[in-house]
Amino acid sequence: MNRYKLAIALLFSLFSVIAQNDSIKVEKKIVRFTEYFRVGIIKPISLGNNTYSEDIKSKFGINSSLSIISIYDFNLGAGADISWYSIEKPENIGTFSNAKTLAYHFEINRVIKLNTSFNLIPYIGIGQTNFILRERNVKRLNKNGNLYRIGFLNSYKLDNTANIYLGLEYNTTKFNIQTIPELVDYYNQNNQFVLSFGFLMN
Repeated sequence: MNRYKLAIALLFSLFSVIAQNDSIKVEKKIVRFTEYFRVGIIKPISLGNNTYSEDIKSKFGINSSLSIISIYDFNLGAGADISWYSIEKPENIGTFSNAKTLAYHFEINRVIKLNTSFNLIPYIGIGQTNFILRERNVKRLNKNGNLYRIGFLNSYKLDNTANIYLGLEYNTTKFNIQTIPELVDYYNQNNQFVLSFGFLMN
């Protein structure tokens, strides 16, 4: 009789553990819908000896990102950036009026809670950058390049959904501009640090 009681007790304990694990799985979904949107102002800073740091000068830009799906707490989304530049050395780049870049990217980010007010949000992304040169607001040159980016945001909670953030990003774009071999690296590679400030809703 004691053996039967022990077996029943063990089975009951086993079912209890399974039930608890099932409840955890229900509460912690692998794939879920999320609401993560940010928009802000950016300041690109080009690095190295190339046309993007020597011949043009960044003014400011606007960026945005939207995530609606989360997998294992990693948010999957997409975004777009636009940045404006002035022409500093037309003798190297041509007699254009201004320049701008349009970047479209896919992104993976994760919100890490530091405390009740601050979150750390690291992210990585890939995409494409369009480099556009204009003369009197008429597009004269448009070149595409592959974009790779990595960065983080530090956000401060204003209420249950609204946050403000400061961010730092490093990105690199490889263009395919046809030129002489000696100037390939000068015109085809753009490495940047990007400072950002904006609002985040989640």
